[in-house]
Amino acid sequence: MLLLLARDMQWRWRRLVAGVLATALVLAVTLLLGALRETFLAETERTVAFFGGDVWVVPDDTAGPFTSNSPIEASVADDLRAQEGVDEATPVAIFRHAIEGIGEGFTDVSVIAYQPGGVVEPVLFDGRAPAATGETAVDERTGARMGDRITLAGDAFTVVGIMQGFTMYGGTPGILLTLEDAQRIAYGGAALASAAVVSGSPDDLPEGLIAQDPDQIGGDLRRPLAVVTGALGVLELVLWIVAAAIVGLLAYLSSLDRQRDVTVFKALGVSSSRLVVVVLAEGVVTAVLGAGVGLVLGVVLVPLFPIDVAVSATQAVVLLALAVVVGMLAGSLGIRRVLRADPARAFAALD
Repeated sequence: MLLLLARDMQWRWRRLVAGVLATALVLAVTLLLGALRETFLAETERTVAFFGGDVWVVPDDTAGPFTSNSPIEASVADDLRAQEGVDEATPVAIFRHAIEGIGEGFTDVSVIAYQPGGVVEPVLFDGRAPAATGETAVDERTGARMGDRITLAGDAFTVVGIMQGFTMYGGTPGILLTLEDAQRIAYGGAALASAAVVSGSPDDLPEGLIAQDPDQIGGDLRRPLAVVTGALGVLELVLWIVAAAIVGLLAYLSSLDRQRDVTVFKALGVSSSRLVVVVLAEGVVTAVLGAGVGLVLGVVLVPLFPIDVAVSATQAVVLLALAVVVGMLAGSLGIRRVLRADPARAFAALD
């Protein structure tokens, strides 16, 4: 039966190549959409992990510090730090803005400000974290280099550090400031903060404040992208259906072409089950070949994305595994014709 499959695919190689290429293109797009979706989710986890800490103290009437602009007194961190169950507490300010001085026009950025020497301990690719007013560390996606001068809200800052993968909201690069600089820009100089990041477990919170764990903070950061990630998931499903339809059409056409061959094999005593295996195997081979070519194509296209998208080994394995399932389901479209084939028709032309 394997020889029959090989000869059949050799005889119809043009159709096979066309089907594999069409399937590969669809699955490459499917792979990239899945990788993009995973990138958004990983970005959220990476951002929350950047701050460290065990809990965040935020206003009780807000969803979280990333989606709400309801500041708290920065001195709350001092009160929390005095509690027995708290090791350290750091006030942080989080807001979106735009910088000038890198290329032409403005560059949108996510601003993260903190008090140095506390819970937040940035890991940089080059240079150091800002430790004084007028200093900043920026993600490499801003295009800034060490020693560059950028302008934020009319204030000039010197780049003293470069970070990698420090993005939020679907690829918006982040920059670091000291809390004092951020308070001047975002709060008119008032001693306010978006939240307090706490290492430890506070026993008593000031009135109007609640504690959120990192999972809740991640949910707050991820919520603005929920529509996008949901849409990407729907598109993935639709493209899998399209891929199955392509492979299924090829399998069905092949079953039509082999109708006479099937009747002859049945007349010679070949069981229907063995013929069914050939039909299913052709669908699986087509889908797997399409997935393999699609995987290579997807990896080649990754650098075209404006954000850091990576195709993981897990995604590659899942793609190939789903391709096997899709190939079997698509190949099953031709099974009915195999089962209904009448061996007597093999001799119809001899009458």
